[in-house]
Amino acid sequence: MALATLRYLFCMVVPKNPDASQCLDPNFPLQVVAAPLVTANTGDTINLSLFANRQGVNVVFNWNVIAPSGSNDTVRNPHGTATCGDGYECAPINGDKRPLLIPHSPGQYNLTVSADLAADPNDPNDPNEPVRHAEANLTITVTGDPIDSGSGCAISGRRPAGLLVVLGVGLLMLWRRRR
Repeated sequence: MALATLRYLFCMVVPKNPDASQCLDPNFPLQVVAAPLVTANTGDTINLSLFANRQGVNVVFNWNVIAPSGSNDTVRNPHGTATCGDGYECAPINGDKRPLLIPHSPGQYNLTVSADLAADPNDPNDPNEPVRHAEANLTITVTGDPIDSGSGCAISGRRPAGLLVVLGVGLLMLWRRRR
């Protein structure tokens, strides 16, 4: 009887998201946890991770940025298929690239990830899986100065004027050389 009781006490807290309320229990229907739970700076590359309470299965994932409002930041490589390994982390497969977030604005970024179990015709238990879809939320706090995302680079302070001077001198030199 003690073993049966202990079996239901297992709930793995994900190292990259140590929120105990989002632990994974392999005895429950499909569950997922989004990670990392971090504070980042604008311009940082954040490698997003997905964990599931299943090992040795494939999941089809989809990441979305819900907030901050007014931000047009999106997840790079938001869709794909991943294999969930021994450590419950699901790694992209078949050339799918890892999902990334590069925030351009400070604020609270709210992300969601959805995961659907991919059908496995070789697994006799696959049709018996009661829940094939799960979702998780993740909040990432971003600090720092806003980055202009329109040009792909950040320009602040007096750099634009200096850049124009350098370009102007370069064009003048080219013009003189051609004469």
